[in-house]
Amino acid sequence: MGVLDRNHAYTVFKHNIDAVRAMVDAGQVMDALMRRATAADLARLGVAELDLSRLDATDMYRGAWGLAVSALDRWVSDEILRRVRILVLMPPDRRPRKLNKVAVTGAVTKLPARPGHEGAVRPLWT
Repeated sequence: MGVLDRNHAYTVFKHNIDAVRAMVDAGQVMDALMRRATAADLARLGVAELDLSRLDATDMYRGAWGLAVSALDRWVSDEILRRVRILVLMPPDRRPRKLNKVAVTGAVTKLPARPGHEGAVRPLWT
C-alpha cells in the first residue's frame, strides 16, 4: 500500500478501532470478574492466585478512549497528507490556481514516505 492509496488510512483506522473494541471487551470481562467471580470460578479459569482488588476495569475503558482518540487523529492526519500529496503532485496546469503560488509546493513532494510504504511518493497520473 502506498501513501496515495485511498484505503490505507481507513484500513489502519479500522485496525486501531478493533483494538479499542477488544479493550472495551476486556474491561467488561474484568468488571464481571470483579463483581461476581468466586474463588472456585478463578480456580476453574486457572487464575486462582489473581488478586481481584488490583483489577480496575475503568483503566481499560480509559485506555480505550485514549486509543480511540489517537486512532481518529491518525486517520484524519493521514487523509489530509494524502490529499495534499495528490494536489501537489498534479501537473501545475491541473492544480488549483492558488496552490501554484505557494512557495513550499516542491518541499511537500519530497516528504518522506512513512515506514512500511514502499518507495517514494509517485504521481497519480503515471
